[in-house]
Amino acid sequence: MDIKVIEEHTRKCVGRNSSIETEKVDHQEQLPAVLNANGLKKMLTHRSKFLTATDEMAYANREEFGNFVTVLRASYIDDAIRLSKCPFFISKVKKPIIVSFSGEVGLDGGGLRRNFLSMIMDYGVRVFERLGLAIIQETYAHKLKTQVCLGFFPKPNMVAALNN
Repeated sequence: MDIKVIEEHTRKCVGRNSSIETEKVDHQEQLPAVLNANGLKKMLTHRSKFLTATDEMAYANREEFGNFVTVLRASYIDDAIRLSKCPFFISKVKKPIIVSFSGEVGLDGGGLRRNFLSMIMDYGVRVFERLGLAIIQETYAHKLKTQVCLGFFPKPNMVAALNN
């Protein structure tokens, strides 16, 4: 956690006029900043409240707080599934997402977003539609093609055909 966040929380707990300056301790390696005893004691009393940081505190940066998505082309489906399960992303789903592909240079003016969403749609077509034919369409010819592809003959009710 950033030392500035800890200092700010300690100032709120102790009061603005108290001295909570940090000092660097140098040995062979540079160690994290150390708080003085008064600030540390006060912070430990509020430990439970401080450690349960909200998403807003964790993503205080405006760019991270928006719907900015970085996707790896090799695992774009895994990234899309991860995003669909993220409540922070879902809460802002009505805002347009701004996509960037990891390892590629480019700004999203709409083209990268269309590319990402079309890749997801193409994957859905390959997985959920057999031979490129949609299962749910209303024309009789299409129902006939679908039933032939799925291996059963035309019946008036698709649900009854699947139950047999």
